[in-house]
Amino acid sequence: MASKPVSGSSVTKNNKPLHIVFLHLDLGIGGAEQLVVNLALASLPAELELEPNNSTSEPNTTNPSTTSNLNARVSIVTTHCDQSHCFDAVRKSPTKGRLADCVHVCGAAIPVHLWGYGTVVFSTLRMLYLSYVARWKFPDADVYVLDILPTPIPFLTGWLNIHTGVKCVIYYCHFPDKLLTRDTVNGMSSTTATTQQGGGLKAVLKRGYRAVMDGLEEWSMMYADGICVNSKFTQGEVLQAFPKLATHVNVNLTNSSNDDDHESNTAAGLRVLYPAIDLSNFIPPDDDQKTTAVLHERNAPIVS
Repeated sequence: MASKPVSGSSVTKNNKPLHIVFLHLDLGIGGAEQLVVNLALASLPAELELEPNNSTSEPNTTNPSTTSNLNARVSIVTTHCDQSHCFDAVRKSPTKGRLADCVHVCGAAIPVHLWGYGTVVFSTLRMLYLSYVARWKFPDADVYVLDILPTPIPFLTGWLNIHTGVKCVIYYCHFPDKLLTRDTVNGMSSTTATTQQGGGLKAVLKRGYRAVMDGLEEWSMMYADGICVNSKFTQGEVLQAFPKLATHVNVNLTNSSNDDDHESNTAAGLRVLYPAIDLSNFIPPDDDQKTTAVLHERNAPIVS
């Protein structure tokens, strides 16, 4: 297992800024991508100054006017980032976004699926490749944050002593992949529905395929230093879907968005993290206030 994170510090023991690496499959436009971008932006200094032509430059930590929460160095590793279909923060032109030089694209040649089959398998391979590249490219990173699939976590934490594990791995579970395959009409999982519909080689292979991937998902999550979800509903679904994980993690039933809660619980656990970022600087929900805020060029509303 990886060593447990120590909350409340943005500077490492050698006085270097905290280095946070985000792993995400496809950095397009969507709720999950919005979360990754917002978390990355919230981790940067208030005024990020990157050296020209240096994609791994560290934030300027000598400026006394820098007042961000973490003042950290950020890297985002992804398999795809279409410049015509991404958020402004990661776009390189016509105006370079604050995170443009922090994005590293690799593994684009790995297919998403094969003739419409094996999407989860190929997503797993892509995530594993991302974690391998990230470990090679950023061997001294302090925190790894990943979502979508947890399968790279054992590799990152040094399972079987393949290598020295990273310092901290946090997994954000939007919703268990196991439950995304449910028959939403009849309220059954796809494997249960297939069983009731009868046999056949295709049905047997599908049941075996899902059983392996579902087991891998649960096993991988056990190696995370922390697991975050966006609501108590999702937390309950995770615990119900993964009974072994439920006996393994330290469940935090309270909202973990405040600093005191982070300080008091440094053990690996399953936490409700909502909201994931500080919303005080975003446009308020009132429509009149939104209109006024947009006209005065304040922050844009969150899209999810």
